[in-house]
Order: sequence, then C-alpha cells, then structure tokens
Amino acid sequence: MTKKNNKLNWKNQKRIKKKIKSEIKNSEKKPATLQTLEASWREFEAKQEQKEKIRQEKQKQIEIENQRQEKIESSEKNHVKLKPIRFNKRDFCFLCKQPPEDDFELIKHHVSYFPEKVAYVHFDCHMKIHDPENPIKDLIQFKEGDSRRFYEIQNE
Repeated sequence: MTKKNNKLNWKNQKRIKKKIKSEIKNSEKKPATLQTLEASWREFEAKQEQKEKIRQEKQKQIEIENQRQEKIESSEKNHVKLKPIRFNKRDFCFLCKQPPEDDFELIKHHVSYFPEKVAYVHFDCHMKIHDPENPIKDLIQFKEGDSRRFYEIQNE
C-alpha cells in the first residue's frame, strides 16, 4: 500500500468512526425524541378532540335554535290562519270612541301580529298611537319585524 492509500484508509476509518459515534448518539436520543413526538401527538389529539367537542356543541346549539325558530314560524303561520281578535267594530274609533268622519273609514291598527289583535281607529288616532315622542305603548304589543313576517306569511 502506498502512503496515499494509507491516508485514504485512515480518513475513511475516521469518517466511519464519526458516523458510528453519531449513530450511537442518535440511537440514544431516539427514545427521548419518540417520547417527545408521542407527547406532542397526544397533545395534538387532545386539542383536536376539544375542537371537535366545541364544534359539536355549536352544531347542537344551531340545531336547537333552528328547531326553536321552526316552532315560532309554525306558530306564527297558525296565528295568521286564525281569525284576528277585534277590539271594536268599524263603527267607532277604539282610541277616541268617535264614529268615522264622513266619507272616511276607520283604519286597521295591529295591536299585535302574533296572535293577531286589531283595533279600528281614525288615521289621526293611529298617528297618535305611533307618535315617536309619546307612543301609546299599550296599543303596541309587537316586536320590530313582526309586521314584515306577518305579511310575508299572509302572502305565501
């Protein structure tokens, strides 16, 4: 063997020893790495389970709200089909107790839409009922949007 070959063998041996030492160190680290990976995986799975539970809870809440809304809509539809409760006839105003003016009819004021409750009033009396500064709250027993829903259901 020549000196050159000896040097190559010596370098190869040195490189092989390094590689073996590295593998030994890595093999010693592997269990710790595996444990870390397993712990991380368990933590990941726990978070995923928690997210899934939250998603399922939200889905349940949505389903409950949808069912509640369906019951409300069904109830509203049934109320629209029923005859309205009338507090008076068209021959006198419910608010001022006066008859209609000549050539005019009293207008229908919804006290409530669900169930439908109606009072017949003069146009001016109707304006008093809905006066923004001083409304007559006893004659307004509905929520915002009820009238829209009432007429949508009625027009179906």
